[in-house]
Amino acid sequence: MLKPTASPGGSSGQIQWNSSGSFAGAAALTYATSGTHLTATAQAATDVTAGFVAHGSQSANLTEWRTSAGTVRGRVLSSGRFSHPFGNVSGNECFGTGSGRDAATGGNNTCLGANAGAAITSGTLNTFVGGNAGAAHQGAWQCTYVGYNCGSTAKGDSNTLVGYNCGSGLVGNGGSSGWGNTAVGASISFSSGSVNNMAFGNEAVVSGNDNILFGANAAVPSGFTQRVVVFHMGTTTGSAGMKPDVLFTGKSSTTNNVPMLWVEPVWVDSTHASRKCRGIHYAYDTAARECFRIEASGTAAMIGFFGAAAIARPTLAADATDLASVIALANDIKAKLSAAAGGLGLCA
Repeated sequence: MLKPTASPGGSSGQIQWNSSGSFAGAAALTYATSGTHLTATAQAATDVTAGFVAHGSQSANLTEWRTSAGTVRGRVLSSGRFSHPFGNVSGNECFGTGSGRDAATGGNNTCLGANAGAAITSGTLNTFVGGNAGAAHQGAWQCTYVGYNCGSTAKGDSNTLVGYNCGSGLVGNGGSSGWGNTAVGASISFSSGSVNNMAFGNEAVVSGNDNILFGANAAVPSGFTQRVVVFHMGTTTGSAGMKPDVLFTGKSSTTNNVPMLWVEPVWVDSTHASRKCRGIHYAYDTAARECFRIEASGTAAMIGFFGAAAIARPTLAADATDLASVIALANDIKAKLSAAAGGLGLCA
């Protein structure tokens, strides 16, 4: 055995390097037998502490970060991109335990959160943010899900879902069913095959095509499509007077959000078996001015103008045959039009 011809350079723990044919200690790179074994320390503000340079035809990962069992938990790909171990397919970026774990051929997906996009196989251009977000999503594309459990069972294309457990019931891959929907709110559910709907409000129930829903628990009535549904649960279930108002606002010459039109639906009788509703329509100047109201009596439509109570279609007196009957008919018409006489309210 040959003895070293020179002593190590530098200080204890410094890695040795060839300094023009002599041993030298690397102040920037030290080793310890316990604690942090290898430490690299920049020596100047402009120093790059460590560099990893790929081979010209690099195919293996540049670096890998493994558990004690050798399981890869993070890596830098041959392209230089940092990647979750399940996110190495065609530009996928997956962060979180189990996220994107079934990725096979799909690409350009972003999965952030435990099990986010866990079942994705051939889907592309999707973004899932939140634990279990898009967990059952497989081959669909261009979807965005944000929130814990959001879209966890959804599979359709081009859906945007935001909120806890939002989007249950959307099924179908490759555009076959349940696509083009937008929903914001917790636990919004969809019927299979729902297309091009918008829903805003917790626990709304979406079905059919081309509907817009506002309000918690809003739902599309059976057989309806291309509708705007505004629902208000109220603080007391079934109470008369609870109402889902619709207010239209605009910008005046100086001020934003100035009231312009107001539609006020009100239960006259909220008992389901005998239900009757009133709808009041207002126009604004400096205050709300009631223009007309519509109502249902239980057997007929009713209407009233300029604040008058709604009445059913009035029946006029018999046709005039002489002066006296002309006067009687004229007075009857006036009464039917007059608010003071309990008529339509078209005149005072």
